[in-house]
Amino acid sequence: MYTCNSDYPVVKIAHSEYFISSTDSGIKNHGFTGTADLVKDSPKDLDSDSMGDHVYGNIERPAPIAVKQLESYMKNCGKTTSSTEEQFQLFKSDKQHPSDVGEKEENKQKNRFRNMIAYDHSRVVLQKLDDDPDSDYYNGNYIKNAKGKIGFIACQGPNTASLNDFWRMIWQEKVSNIVMLTNLIEKGKDRCLQYWPDLIGSVKSFGEIKIKLQKKEQYADFVMRELDVTFGDVKRKIRNWHYVTWPDMNVPYQATPLIRFSKKVKSYQTVTKAPLLVHCSAGVGRTGTFIALCSLMDVIKTEEQIEIFGFVENMREDRIMMIQTAKQFKFLHDCLLEFYLSGNTDIPLDKVTSFDVEANQDRLIHEFKLLAKLDKLSKTVHKATPEEATRCRFPSMVPVEKKRPFLQSQGKTSSTNYINACLTMSHNKEKAFIATQSPLPTTVEDFWRLIYDWKCPLIVMLNQLDPKDEVRT
Repeated sequence: MYTCNSDYPVVKIAHSEYFISSTDSGIKNHGFTGTADLVKDSPKDLDSDSMGDHVYGNIERPAPIAVKQLESYMKNCGKTTSSTEEQFQLFKSDKQHPSDVGEKEENKQKNRFRNMIAYDHSRVVLQKLDDDPDSDYYNGNYIKNAKGKIGFIACQGPNTASLNDFWRMIWQEKVSNIVMLTNLIEKGKDRCLQYWPDLIGSVKSFGEIKIKLQKKEQYADFVMRELDVTFGDVKRKIRNWHYVTWPDMNVPYQATPLIRFSKKVKSYQTVTKAPLLVHCSAGVGRTGTFIALCSLMDVIKTEEQIEIFGFVENMREDRIMMIQTAKQFKFLHDCLLEFYLSGNTDIPLDKVTSFDVEANQDRLIHEFKLLAKLDKLSKTVHKATPEEATRCRFPSMVPVEKKRPFLQSQGKTSSTNYINACLTMSHNKEKAFIATQSPLPTTVEDFWRLIYDWKCPLIVMLNQLDPKDEVRT
């Protein structure tokens, strides 16, 4: 159970805004061009057309939610209860605690962003180097799990001035798993310096710490790098879990891959008592969302009530602006709901061949129905124009908006960028397949434009030709 401070105010503002200036970010004053970890909540993010400023003064602090009622709670958000966007406005948006150490002149260059600085009371204090009295600072904070115990380190992605300190922190805290939620470069901006060697078997030094890339495994949404880390005569194995499909200034396309990723990381983290280190660029937006998801997944499995708002509020006591946008806060709710509804659907690899389909028929039917429910919860289908609708073989079968492969080449009879198709993933590739309808007589050219534009080397056809079609491929 989480409680707020007795002096907790009701914030009567439509949105909060942070002005950021950093030599690393290229952002100055009002010129926001950066990541979701930096972005303010703008009125359009909060659907300002449908919500007036007056509503925030009447929003009460959300109560704990019965886990069994999580689905109905989410259905009623914004109807009989406040929406997640409205709830998000109740978070204190200003600095809550001193960050004097990080604000010292000697440490300013170690911070990626001027107003994202580690609080003093919860910061990770590094052992000082003999020749540097200010070498005890890295922009990272301890974060408590749902049981109130330190379970995480939330930190910024290293920059030039802090790169060696980043590895000193990892070594000092005996970290064995690093979760990275940003790409090195996003929208042409440096978001994190690379802190591992490029090639398998190669070694790179960061101060006195040597890093060897031992193994690399590529999946559809993430990369796992196994690193041999050596300091003096001591060697440790550390895994870097790099989630590569969390877009800048946004949230992931759907909850399922992130939930699967979280489960994978947690399965390796259970064997250590050291904190899980999580970073993005600033170490607040994506980082806070992931930490909340990991912690509250455990609550769903073991407790009868879950307090999402309270957990985020507690995180913000230890690091500024954890979960930075209303969109991230809403996405956290979506992830937790899907995790609760889906349960454990995994089948161990060594059990696949012996899995009894007939004996598990009810389970499989339930899971299939669940897929349809989750589709409605998390996916937005493309709203076809009247002209595009004529290009759909079945009106109810339309592509998911964020997975549409746009046509780029110019056709002789059509210049539309629309085709009824979706990009789909494989186990280790995000865009591995294109699933599309059998072409209509009016879309044969578009079908071949699709193949040409996306350089498809192979077509798999699973239906017979329609004898009613006048033109056939």
